[in-house]
Amino acid sequence: MATASLILVLLGNQGYWFGGAEGTITLQWAAGQLGDDLQVRWELTAGTARLARSSLAWKKEAAQVTLRIQPPTVRVRTALTWSYGVFDSAQKELARGQATIHVFPDTLTEGWAKLIADRRLLVWDKAEGLPKLLAQAKAPHTAVEGAGGLQFGTADAILVGGDQIEGSTFAQSPLLGQARNGASVMIFAQSQPSSLAGYALRERSAKGRLEWRMDHPLLRGLEAADARSWLTGAATVRAVQLPPDEPAMEIAYWPAEAPGRAPAPLDALLLTKSIGKGRIVLCQIPLGDWRSDPRSQILLGSALDYLLTRPQPTPPPSQRLTDRPARPADGVPTIRISPGDKP
Repeated sequence: MATASLILVLLGNQGYWFGGAEGTITLQWAAGQLGDDLQVRWELTAGTARLARSSLAWKKEAAQVTLRIQPPTVRVRTALTWSYGVFDSAQKELARGQATIHVFPDTLTEGWAKLIADRRLLVWDKAEGLPKLLAQAKAPHTAVEGAGGLQFGTADAILVGGDQIEGSTFAQSPLLGQARNGASVMIFAQSQPSSLAGYALRERSAKGRLEWRMDHPLLRGLEAADARSWLTGAATVRAVQLPPDEPAMEIAYWPAEAPGRAPAPLDALLLTKSIGKGRIVLCQIPLGDWRSDPRSQILLGSALDYLLTRPQPTPPPSQRLTDRPARPADGVPTIRISPGDKP
């Protein structure tokens, strides 16, 4: 007899989809084998409006079953509810549940071409990765193969796709050289090298509580729940180890065990640091596919905007202002009253 606790629901891209594009939901048997053929009945709703409804057979010899659903196109971010029930051959309901599907318009790359129009962007990644997405967005860029393509000329910004850097630290020298000469370099999650930009990488459990600086330009357009969702289902991640009082801005990081005045080492998944005339950004967040995950496109769009701004010095934690102004809620006007005025 099945119970809800024996069924795992796995949402493609953790439930972040593009409208009009197919998404997947997998139901997985958590223990043992099914004792009977089952039927999954589901529906997709927006508020009280039903958008889709169907059913799928779940054979007892299958450990899991996958549903393929195409949400409607949308103009703005829209939250939909997916509800399901699992029934046995006698039509007895064994389990039920629901999940939120976040649906986005397929226009997130609009504006990238204009943003990069008069700047030189180099991209080191496999052809079907960042270069393909940028080409679809008509964003001008130059694709390079390996570190050798970075040794000649200068760039305004450089993107390094995931798992492009080999274990040798020599491959990173051209990247650091470009940054010192004024480029903004962003390196996405790497699994092969033992260090990045001089910082050791350490395997950490993804279950710990991370702090997110949601007011940083790199995370503009994302909500805190969006950022946290990237770690859903991840067992471990490779974190960047920052020494105490390092002049680097940690944006997604594990807070110190016992906060105090004394500088403490930190582990981070996203950080930025000025270096020479430029900057370097390290992103070890396990992002979703560039073409199918709206969160990844939002992050990349914010990153392009940030990387093409002028780098600013990165003070160590001991020299930062401790009372940062709170960011007003989006869409809420702020009324400023001078000391001589009365409310």
